[in-house]
Amino acid sequence: MDDRELLIRYSEGDLPDEELARVEERLNSEPGFRSKRESVEEIATLLRQGAAGSFEPFFAARVVARLRKADSSAAEGMYEALRWIFARVAVACVVVMLAIGAYSALEGGYGGSVVDSVMGLPEATLETALALGG
Repeated sequence: MDDRELLIRYSEGDLPDEELARVEERLNSEPGFRSKRESVEEIATLLRQGAAGSFEPFFAARVVARLRKADSSAAEGMYEALRWIFARVAVACVVVMLAIGAYSALEGGYGGSVVDSVMGLPEATLETALALGG
């Protein structure tokens, strides 16, 4: 067993009594071995601090469910925003169409039905048909 493995087992408290006594003797007598131990302890401390708590059962399923919920709430938010915009645009279009129709009807320049007046279409005659057709 090399020094690194020996120090790892020492820091985890996983050595038999006779090996434990030899490691402690080396720690007292060898400064290089002592610095290796400090390095192993620093790494072990960092690992303990950065370690996530154990994953509880069904961790992956909970993560996927949370992602789906976030995705669906984002889609619902987008749907509501688009619905709000569409409602305003539709109302604005109807108002513009009514204004154009009212203007056309009041001007009296167009004959025919109310739809023709609203859309600003000329009266359907042979002359206009030939002019529009080519």
